[in-house]
Amino acid sequence: MVPGRRFRRRFASIALPSRATRHRLRIVAAAGATALAGVAAGFGVAPHAVHADATFDQVLFNLINQDRAQNGLPALRWNTTLSSIGESQPYGGCGFTVNGRAEDMLQRNYFSHTICGTQNVFSVEIADGVGFSSAGENIGWESGYTDPTAAATYLNTEFMNSPEHRANILNTGFTDVGVGSWLTAPGQVWTGGGGSFQNVFMASEEFASFPSAPAPAPSAPTVVGGSGPGYWLVGRDGSVYDFQAPGYYGSLTGQWLARPIVGAVATRDNNGYWMVGSDGGIFTFGDAHGYGSTGGIRLNRPIVGMARTASGNGYWLVASDGGIFPFGDAVYHSYGSTGGIRLNKPIVAMVPTPSGNGYWLVASDGGIFPFGDARYHSYGSTGGMRLNRPIVGMAALSDASGYWLVASDGGIFPFGNAVYHSYGSTGGMRLNRPIVGMTPTADNGGYWLVAADGGVFQFGDAPYHGSAASTGRTIVALMG
Repeated sequence: MVPGRRFRRRFASIALPSRATRHRLRIVAAAGATALAGVAAGFGVAPHAVHADATFDQVLFNLINQDRAQNGLPALRWNTTLSSIGESQPYGGCGFTVNGRAEDMLQRNYFSHTICGTQNVFSVEIADGVGFSSAGENIGWESGYTDPTAAATYLNTEFMNSPEHRANILNTGFTDVGVGSWLTAPGQVWTGGGGSFQNVFMASEEFASFPSAPAPAPSAPTVVGGSGPGYWLVGRDGSVYDFQAPGYYGSLTGQWLARPIVGAVATRDNNGYWMVGSDGGIFTFGDAHGYGSTGGIRLNRPIVGMARTASGNGYWLVASDGGIFPFGDAVYHSYGSTGGIRLNKPIVAMVPTPSGNGYWLVASDGGIFPFGDARYHSYGSTGGMRLNRPIVGMAALSDASGYWLVASDGGIFPFGNAVYHSYGSTGGMRLNRPIVGMTPTADNGGYWLVAADGGVFQFGDAPYHGSAASTGRTIVALMG
């Protein structure tokens, strides 16, 4: 919480029993939510240019299932139809069109389970043919946080502190949930909460019970014995496989993702890690802290990777055009991106210098772009070479005196003091799937390569602890 800043929020929940007892419908509200804005006052108001936030939705969904897991309950499935109803799906049953629960409340300046007259979300679900046997809705808003992760975490805490909302989240009969959100536009004033507010996150959680079984709990991590040091493999779906790494801190297995995971970075002490999606949504595990994301920002190009600062109190995200997004204590160094440069090939990876005062970007043709105190080493790129396969990753020496580039066939290109270790590549091997990344050992005496099927290849003094080749997951990152 920001010192001296008063957070504004309201919450309300509604539960619909089984179809046989629908006449006993009750609307209940959490403390502080009794004064709801009138719906009629918003009719005829021109819509505002508000927007949804995928990171907010993702985090709130994850937290719902975390709360259920902590109370011995199975995870709820992500339901696309319920999410659309909760967010922005049009409904014409009012005699005019409204655009989903979260969007409608912000556009028409109200906060209520009643959409119009006697209409509510269950009316919408029935009209859309949603065959639920019981259902419920939690709604809430806040105007204190602007970061979607922080806002979602705050609202979830308040929901769980409210008996009515907690009852919906921990309802043993529900099998599915949809999360919808909408955020006010810059400069927009929302008056539906009993005052004038800006930077409002509106949340809608739509619960339902369906005949089929609920989603399974996330699968356990794969752990393989060995002498260390170890490594983690991270899947496109956010799955994590721990091979003698310092610890398993969680994964996104079985959870809905707005966009696929494209990168992962361990914390400074290796007691946690971050994952990043292609929209820049950030997911934290262990002692990793969220410092911000681009989940609510319209990007020119998708995010392709991330790097943490030397202190571990921040990170950079990089897009395929080389646009840099710093968070926490991460600094946007002088001429710090290729966002305004016409590139021959897209950026595929980013590596920070040990000091945290610079970073390298590498393009798929092996072109190197150094910023801050990152040095362009002698013959420092493959930009002028004809490559058999594109570059997909990069790793730097711990003293920043050199780096390796790796191609999708596992071909290794060392520069500066980086060494081409014995049997140092898979360039001459027939691979089942392409290489997607590499990481060096702590003493720089070797490195691991990982393929998209989870196959691991070790060189120099890098020990082999196992692979994820049998999991069927698409691997996108290797952390060591």
